[in-house]
Amino acid sequence: MKKFLYVGVPIVAFILIVGQILIANELAGVRTNIHSLDTQIATLTDERDLLRQQVASASALTTVSAKAKLAGFIPPTKSSVLSLGDSAVAINQK
Repeated sequence: MKKFLYVGVPIVAFILIVGQILIANELAGVRTNIHSLDTQIATLTDERDLLRQQVASASALTTVSAKAKLAGFIPPTKSSVLSLGDSAVAINQK
């Protein structure tokens, strides 16, 4: 029994220390990957917010109205409204 204490315990302790070092090293690598992913998430979130602002700006009524005027569109008047009347195009006929 004393032989086990003198030989076995140091071997088990050595194995546990080596295992702890390996696990700590692996966790350091994982921590670096997590930091990299957090940075990418922050960058993509900022880009998404910027794109949302650009979409909101481009689809604003004043922007659309200004672009329509530049393209030659005019506001509708009573004489410029086109009506198809009673048409069977969109009616479900059985």
